[in-house]
Amino acid sequence: MQNQQNTVDIKKYAVNFTRSRHALGSIVAFTLINIILAATGSGWLFLFSAMIPLEIFVFFDAIGLVGVGLVVALLGTGIYFAFWLLAKKYRVFMLVALIIFAIDTFLFLLLVLGFGDFGHIINLAFSGWILYYLIIGTIAWAKLSNVNESDIAAVQNAVANEEANAALGEIAPGGSAQTIVDDTEYDSVNANIAVTRKKSFVGSAIKFYCVVNMSKQQFEQHIAGQSKITLKLKDEYLNNSIAPLKNGQTVTMNSTRTPSSLFVVAFTSTGRVYSNFETVQLRNNETAPFSVTMKMGMSENSITLTREG
Repeated sequence: MQNQQNTVDIKKYAVNFTRSRHALGSIVAFTLINIILAATGSGWLFLFSAMIPLEIFVFFDAIGLVGVGLVVALLGTGIYFAFWLLAKKYRVFMLVALIIFAIDTFLFLLLVLGFGDFGHIINLAFSGWILYYLIIGTIAWAKLSNVNESDIAAVQNAVANEEANAALGEIAPGGSAQTIVDDTEYDSVNANIAVTRKKSFVGSAIKFYCVVNMSKQQFEQHIAGQSKITLKLKDEYLNNSIAPLKNGQTVTMNSTRTPSSLFVVAFTSTGRVYSNFETVQLRNNETAPFSVTMKMGMSENSITLTREG
């Protein structure tokens, strides 16, 4: 029982550290984008950015030293990139990144208060969000510091293969595997299933797929060996059994049997996330409407598939 609990704890902290490192990577990417946008005078500004390198560039730009400002700002951003790179092997750099970003946020807070520019409050709020992820990453580093690397690697491999192992059976809402026995009798119909992904800023770039009349085991077998970036759908499945679902989009998929089955899967940075598995009784020429929403939590993400009407 104790070993099982230790494994759960290692898994929790390993996942938290990975998410924190992703947040650190976001700082690098969006800070670079913001510096480029500032240099081109676009007037746009993205969130999830370190603010002091950007403010340094703005300062030098204002006194006509654009080149100097660009070099200094890129060097400042490069520090975060170095932390992101080093944290993969030396987790202590997550603590260093937390300290530096906390200083960045504090100095930016002083600038906002000093100039009374409260339009940047939302930037401070998102800086607080990133700080949270860096904090849980630092906690994860502290908790994992006394764990053998071989044990951490074993748990991380188990996390990566968890869904593949679960493909031995359908994934129940509680997460346990069940044996698939499909002895259902189907009737022939000509009907549609329409799924709407509600538009949301959170997780907008995450890839969603609707899957109709396939078990999760069949889906896992179909995508075996493919990453979330290179996922390719065979012609016989595309738009018949599997269809990509973009943020704010509605996809309509035809079904020629009742009952039909439906679930949605999202490819996130920490693995695949499955919605609840729905069995749909269809009538001829009917279009059954569904909506799907994603909730991104601090410890896990979830997808909810809801029948409308």
